[in-house]
Amino acid sequence: MDKYLIKQKPNRSRSPSPIRIPEPVYLGFLGSRNDMNMNEICEKVLHPLIDTMGKLPEKVLLQTEGNSNVYISGWAEQQKIPTQTYFSDWKRDGKRARILRDSKILQEATHIICLNGPRSQYYETLGTRWLKKKSGVFVLDYQSQELSQLVE
Repeated sequence: MDKYLIKQKPNRSRSPSPIRIPEPVYLGFLGSRNDMNMNEICEKVLHPLIDTMGKLPEKVLLQTEGNSNVYISGWAEQQKIPTQTYFSDWKRDGKRARILRDSKILQEATHIICLNGPRSQYYETLGTRWLKKKSGVFVLDYQSQELSQLVE
C-alpha cells in the first residue's frame, strides 16, 4: 500500500454536526487493456483501489469497447454492483465518438480509472484536466502495470 499516493483533504466543514453522510462512489473507467486477463485486472486494479477507497463503489461506469471492460463488468456483477455502459456511435459521431462517450462518463463519475494504452497518454491527460474539478483520479501505467493516484 506504500506505493499509492493518497491525498488528504483538510476538514473545512462549518457544520456543527459530527455526523457525515458518505458520498456515493461512482467509479468510471476510461480506456481499455486487452493485454490483461481477469486475475491481473483484479490484483493490479480493483483490489488495490477498493483498499485505497475503503469501500465498494455504488455504481461502475464502463465503455463498451475492450476486454478489460468485460472483466470489470463481470467483477461488478459478482459483487452485485450495478453497471452502466456507454456506447460510441462511430458512424453518427465520427472521430468525436470517443470524446462524447468519455464526457458522459466524466459527468456522472466521482472517481476515474484511466487505463492507458501502449502508444497514447490521452486518458492520463484527460484525468489531470478532470483533477482540477474533482479528486479521485487513478492511472494504470502501461509498462509497469502499477496503479497510482494523481494528486494536484
